[in-house]
Amino acid sequence: MPMGRGGRWWWWCLALLASPLTRAARVSSSLSTTHHVHHFHNKHGTAPIAINRMPFLTRGATTVGLIHTLEQCLNRTQTVGLTHTLEQCLNRTQTVGLIHTLEQRLNRMQTVGLIHTLEQCLNRMQTVGLIHTLEQRLNRMQTVGLIHTLEQCLKRMQTVGLIHTLEQCLKRMQTVGLIHTLEQCLNRMQSVGLIHTLEQCLKRMQTVGLIHTLEQCLKRMQTVGLIHTLEQCLNRMQTVGLIHTLEQCLNRMQTVGLIHTLEQCLNRMQTVGLIHTLEQCLNRTQTVGLIHTLEQCLNRMQTVGLIHTLEQRLNRTQTEGLIHTLEQCLNRMQTVGLIHTLEQCLNRMQTVGLIHTLEQRLNRTQTVGLIHTLEQCLNRMQTVGLIHTLEQCLNRKQTVGLIHTLEQCLNRMQTVGLIHTLEQCLNRMQTVGLIHTLEQCLNRMQTVGLIHTLEQCLKRMQTVGLIHTLEQRLNRVQTVGLIHTLEQCLNRMQTVGLIHTLEQCLNRMQTVGLINTLEQCLNRMQTVGLIHTLEQCLNRTQTVGLIHTLEQCLNRMQTVGLIHTLEQRLNRTQTEGLIHTLEQRLNRMQTVGLIHTLEQCLNRMQTVGLIHTLEQRLNRMQTVGLIHTLEQCLNRMQTVGLIHTLEQCLNRMQTVGLIHTLEQCLNRMQTVGLIHTLEQCLNRMQTVGLIHTLEQCLNRMQTVGLIHTLEQCLNSMQTVGLIHTLEQCLNRVQTVGLIHTLEQCLNRMQTVGLIHTLEQCLNRVQTVGLIHTLEQCLNRMQTVGLIHTLEQCLNRMQTVGLIHTLEQCLNRMQTVGLTHTLEQCLNRMQTVGLIHTLEQCLNRMQTVGLIHTLEQCLNRMQTVGLIHTLEQCLNRMQTVGLIHTLEQRLDRMQTVGLIHTLEQCLNRMQTVGLIHTLEQCLNRMQTVGLIHTLEQRLDRMQTVGLIHTLEQCLNRMQTVGLTHTLEQCLNRMQSVGLTHTLEQCLNSMQTVGLIHTLEQRLDRMQTVGLIHTLEQCLNRMQTVGLIHTLEQCLNRMQTVGLIHTLEQRLDRMQTVGLIRTLEQCLNRTQTVGLIHTLEQCLNRTQTVGLIHTLEQCLNRRRRPWGSPCTN
Repeated sequence: MPMGRGGRWWWWCLALLASPLTRAARVSSSLSTTHHVHHFHNKHGTAPIAINRMPFLTRGATTVGLIHTLEQCLNRTQTVGLTHTLEQCLNRTQTVGLIHTLEQRLNRMQTVGLIHTLEQCLNRMQTVGLIHTLEQRLNRMQTVGLIHTLEQCLKRMQTVGLIHTLEQCLKRMQTVGLIHTLEQCLNRMQSVGLIHTLEQCLKRMQTVGLIHTLEQCLKRMQTVGLIHTLEQCLNRMQTVGLIHTLEQCLNRMQTVGLIHTLEQCLNRMQTVGLIHTLEQCLNRTQTVGLIHTLEQCLNRMQTVGLIHTLEQRLNRTQTEGLIHTLEQCLNRMQTVGLIHTLEQCLNRMQTVGLIHTLEQRLNRTQTVGLIHTLEQCLNRMQTVGLIHTLEQCLNRKQTVGLIHTLEQCLNRMQTVGLIHTLEQCLNRMQTVGLIHTLEQCLNRMQTVGLIHTLEQCLKRMQTVGLIHTLEQRLNRVQTVGLIHTLEQCLNRMQTVGLIHTLEQCLNRMQTVGLINTLEQCLNRMQTVGLIHTLEQCLNRTQTVGLIHTLEQCLNRMQTVGLIHTLEQRLNRTQTEGLIHTLEQRLNRMQTVGLIHTLEQCLNRMQTVGLIHTLEQRLNRMQTVGLIHTLEQCLNRMQTVGLIHTLEQCLNRMQTVGLIHTLEQCLNRMQTVGLIHTLEQCLNRMQTVGLIHTLEQCLNRMQTVGLIHTLEQCLNSMQTVGLIHTLEQCLNRVQTVGLIHTLEQCLNRMQTVGLIHTLEQCLNRVQTVGLIHTLEQCLNRMQTVGLIHTLEQCLNRMQTVGLIHTLEQCLNRMQTVGLTHTLEQCLNRMQTVGLIHTLEQCLNRMQTVGLIHTLEQCLNRMQTVGLIHTLEQCLNRMQTVGLIHTLEQRLDRMQTVGLIHTLEQCLNRMQTVGLIHTLEQCLNRMQTVGLIHTLEQRLDRMQTVGLIHTLEQCLNRMQTVGLTHTLEQCLNRMQSVGLTHTLEQCLNSMQTVGLIHTLEQRLDRMQTVGLIHTLEQCLNRMQTVGLIHTLEQCLNRMQTVGLIHTLEQRLDRMQTVGLIRTLEQCLNRTQTVGLIHTLEQCLNRTQTVGLIHTLEQCLNRRRRPWGSPCTN
C-alpha cells in the first residue's frame, strides 16, 4: 500500500484508535452505555460491527502463532472493512515483541495460498525497516520446505519493482551461508522460465562485487547438471563485458574439472582476441595435469603458426601414451581449417601405425552428439564468407555421420555446376577416411538414378588413384546386399583392366563368406594366369578360417612346386597376426604327417619374436576343444627336448587365464612321473622371473585340496634358497586376493626375521605395475594395523611418478568395493601434506562422473563396517572447509534409505569405544545447524529397540550441557508414538536424580508445544492425588516466567476436549490475579484456532459477562 502523506495521516489515526488510552476510554464508554454502538459499512454496505471491538480484533489478528487462521482473520477484516489493518497487524507484532514470528506468518501465508501478498509484505517490511530479515525468511522457507516458492518470490519481486534487491538477496544468502542453494535457485529459474535473467544476475553480481563467486556458481552448475549452460554463461559474460575475467574463469575451470570445455574456451579466446595467453594456457594445462588436452593445445599451436611441431606433437603423444586422441586432433584440425595438412596427418598416421583409428574418430563425433549443429555450422560458414569450403563442408558432413545427405550433396553439386568435382569428392572421402560409406554412396546413386555411372565411378577411382579400395567397395557391396552383382563386378573389372586386384577380391570374398566360389576363383586364377599368387591366396585362406582346404592347398602347392614355402607361410601367419588358426593348422599338420615341425614352429616363433603368442595358441586350443592334447604337447616337448619350457608354458597358461588347468597339469605331471619336480618348477619359476605366479599356484593348490602344503612350500622355498622372494610372494598374495593368509604370512615373516620388508613389498607392488591392488593392500594393512604406511605409499607413488593415477585408484577402489577407504585416504593425504589436493580429488571425481557415488560410498562403509569413521570424516570435512555439505550427506543418506543404520553406527561406536563421542556428534550437529535431526536419531533408536538407553541419552545430554534438548526429545517421543513412555521417562528422571526438575520439564513441555499432554498430566496428578496443585502449577508457571504460554495450554485443553473448562480457566485466572490477561486470552483463543468462537467472543463482549468474569 502506498504510504504517502495521506497514508501516514490514516496510519496515525488508526494508531490513535488502537492506543491504550483510546481503548480504555472506549471500554469505559461501552461499560456505561452498552447499547450505544458505533458502526460503519464496508464497500458492500453490509456487516455492521462495533468500532470498540476493533482493538480486540486487531490484537487477535496480530498473534499469528497458528497462521492457518490468518486467512479467516483477513476475510473477517475484509468483511468488516479492516483490510487496511495489515500494517496495524505488523505494528502489533512489533509492539508485543512477536517480530520473530514473521517467518511463521509467511509460512502460514504460503500454506493458505496468500502468496500474492508477498510484495505487500515486502513493501511493509521495507516501510517498517525489516528488509534485513530476508535471509531469515529464506532460511525459514528452506526450513519448512518451501524452496520451490523462490521463483514465485522472484516473480513477485519483479512485479513490484524489487528486482534491484537481487544482489541484496545474494549478499544475504552469502551472509547466512546459503550459497549452496544457488543451484536450487538456478534450477528454479530454469523451471519457471527465468533463465534469461542470468545476465541480470551477472550484472548484479558485478555491481555488488560478487564476481569471485563464479567458481562457486560453476561448481554448483556442475553439481546440479547445468554444465550445458556454460556457453550461455560465456555468451552472457561477453554480453555484460566480463571477458576480462576469462583467466580467472580458466583457473576456476581447471580447478573445478571443466577441462573438457577448454577448446570452447580457446575458441572464445580467439574470438575476443586473447590468443596471447596461449603460453599461460599451456602452463596451466601442464600444471593441473591435463596432458589429455594436448591435442587441443596442438590445435591451437597450429592456429597461431606453430605447425612445425606436428612431429613433435606426434612424438609427445606417443611418449605420453595419448595416441588414442589422434582422432580428436584430426577433428580439431578440421575445425580450425587446417585441412591442407591432412595428408601430412595421414602420412604421420601411417608412420605411427594409427591408420585404423579413423573409424574411432567417426565414433567419437557420433558419441559426442554433434550431429544437430551441422546446419548451424553451414549457416555460420555462409555468414562469414567461407562458402569456398564446400569440400570442407562435405568432409564435415561425412565426419559427423550425415552420409544420408550425399544425394542432396550431389543434387546441390549438380545445381551449382560442380558435377565435375566428383573425383574431388572421392578424394575428400578418402582423405577424411569415409571409404566405408561407398555402399551408402552406391545406394544413394541407385536411389537418385545414377547407377549407370558405375563405370564412370570406376574410371574416376582409377583416375584419382583409388583402385586399391576395391576390396573395401566389395565389402560394402556385400554388406548392403548387392552380392548378386558380383559377376557384373568381375565383368566390369575385366572390362576396365582391374583383373590384377583379383587376390584382393579373393581376400574380400573370403572375408564376407563367399567361400563356395573358391574353385571358381581357382579356375579364374588359372584362366587369367594368376597362379603365382597362391601363397597370397594361402595367406588369405588362413585369414578367413578356410583351414579345411589346407590339404587341397598342400596338393596345389605340391603340384605347382611351392612345398618349400611352408616356413614362409608360417612366417606370414605370424607376421599378419593369424595365430588364432594355429590349432587348426596343427590339426592339419597332424593329419598330413607334419607333427614333427612343432619345434621348428617354436623355433620360428622365437626367431621372429612371437614366443609371447603361446598363450594365444593355448587359448585357441581351449577354444576349439583341444585341451585334451596337453599331454600330447608335453610328450612332444619331452621328445624334442623342450621340457625346460614348462615354466614358459605355465607363464602362458597363467597369462591367458588357464589357471584352472593347473590341477590338470599336476595330474598330468603325476601321470608322466614329474611330481617330484615341484622344487625344480619353483627353481624354474625363479629363473625365468615367474615368482608372481605363486599366488595362482596357491589358489590352485587350495582348489585341488593341497592347502596343507603351504608349510611344505615354505620349507621347500627355504631349502632351494627362495626365502628372499617372500616380499614378491606377498605382492602376489595380495594381487590374487589371498589376503586371509597375510597374518600367516606376517607370522612367517616374523619367524624368519623379514618383518622389515613391508616397504620393499610396496616398492615391489609399484615396480610390477600392481598399483590397482592398493586397496587390497590397504584393506590388509588395516587388518594387521599397518595403516600408518599409506604416506610412505603416497611418497612412493610420487617418487615413481604415479601420482596422476589417483582417479584410477579411486576408480579401482570403487570397482573392487573399497570406496569406504576414502576417509582414510583423506586422513593420509592430510598427514603427508597433500590436503590441498582434496579439491583436485573432488574435481577428479566430478570429471570421471563419480560425484553420484556418495551414497555408494556410504553403502560401502556400512557394508565393510566402517561406520565408526563418520566422526573422522566429519573432522576431515571441517578441516578442509566442507562442513556445509553435512546436510547434503544426510540428504543422501535419507535418499538412499540409510537413515536406519544409525543404530549400527551407535553399535559400531560402542564396539570401538567411541560411545563418548555422542556429545561430540551432538556438538557437531549443533555447530552445523542440524540439531533438528535429533528426532531422526530417536526415531531410529526406537526402531531398533534402543529406547532403553534414554536415561543414558539424558545422562549424556546433561553431561555435555544439552539438557535444553529435553523438550525436543519429548516432542520426538510423542511424534513416534511413545507418549506411553512418559512414566518411564519420569521413572528414569527419578532414577538419575532429576525429579526436582518437574517445573523445568513443564517449562520445556510448554516451550516445545507439548501442552497437549496436560490432560495426561492432569490425569496423572489426579491418579497420584495432586489435583489440588493446579494453583501451585500456575504459581510455578508465574514463578518461572511461563505465564505467556497460557494460550498453548488452552490450545491443548481445546485439543483434548477440555473447552468446557474455559470458565473454570477464567475463574482460575481471576483467582490467581490474572484477570488482566483477558485480552491476552482473547488474542490467544484466536491464535490457537478458536476463530469459530470469535462470534462467541463478540457476543461475550457485547453483553455483560457473567460472574465471575464481569470485568
